[in-house]
Amino acid sequence: MNPYQGCEHGCVYCYARNTHAYHDMGTGIEFESKIIAKMNTAELLRDYINRTSWNASPIMLSGNTDCYQPIERKYELTHCALKVFLEAKHPVGIITKNALILRDLPILRSLAELGLIQVVISITTANES
Repeated sequence: MNPYQGCEHGCVYCYARNTHAYHDMGTGIEFESKIIAKMNTAELLRDYINRTSWNASPIMLSGNTDCYQPIERKYELTHCALKVFLEAKHPVGIITKNALILRDLPILRSLAELGLIQVVISITTANES
């Protein structure tokens, strides 16, 4: 699940760049500068996991772009989605390279106490050794 399309991190190795073409945008600088915020993320998530036909299985945040990229400070879509996961007691995973994840530590702790969260941190460096 990706609350954002495009990614301000602008990693040269990013495999998600080509997805911007589906929105008639470029896969270069537009991928890094024209971010689509999916403003109804929390509502759609709530509707999805509350369906009677849904069998709870983990949902991964940031499968394509970082859910904690800088625009998250403004829109808090990831923060709101995590609240939905917690209220529904639904398992979730996160992949990120951004320290903004620390803002959501209280929610993450609550999910962890219930055994509902897995977090993977990507660490990049310019150091070649």
